[in-house]
Amino acid sequence: MRQVSTGNWRSGFTIVIVVVAAVALSACGKAAETGLEKVIEQQGGGNVDINTDDGGISIQTEDGSMTIDEDGNFVITDENGESITGNADADSESFNVESEDGSFSAGATAELPDDWPSDVPNPDGLSITSATSMSTGSDTSVQVAGTTNDPASFIADYTAALERGGFTSEAPVEYAGEESWAAVFEGAYTVVINVIAFTGEEPVVSVMVLSAS
Repeated sequence: MRQVSTGNWRSGFTIVIVVVAAVALSACGKAAETGLEKVIEQQGGGNVDINTDDGGISIQTEDGSMTIDEDGNFVITDENGESITGNADADSESFNVESEDGSFSAGATAELPDDWPSDVPNPDGLSITSATSMSTGSDTSVQVAGTTNDPASFIADYTAALERGGFTSEAPVEYAGEESWAAVFEGAYTVVINVIAFTGEEPVVSVMVLSAS
């Protein structure tokens, strides 16, 4: 995913930090806006103007701008006029981004994403809790994460389903309770199964599908 240029700002994280701070302080009026402007300027942002009068946030620098409304819809524009649009919804725990070069979406869900490839078996037996999708030109990826009562049995069953679908793994696939474990299958797509199982916590299993290399 192409990142919008932010001029002299030190990193994209600066934008996120500033926006979060602006949301938290927007009720504090002009004093909060002035303070945030000074913070960004001190980090090399040039002349900065922040406005929270309309219930949203708008940030303008010499090298670009960002606006976010009260519903979480945002637009980031660089010095060349190229824009990224999106939405961040705290209630649904979702985040979506669109640009001329691709898209990204992530959020809490119990459903398999609509763009899950038909050539890849569904991860039956996985209680999905979140999903992520990304598209950049001809490259795509989609990932689901969730829980299962028996990760080893899920992996064995899903491995068999992948093999029936023509996917193969160069290494033997067997999960024996490791805290961090992964297996890679190649076929019409690249499929990565991953397990994170910290001591005392329920294991999280993810299945990522990538465009075949």
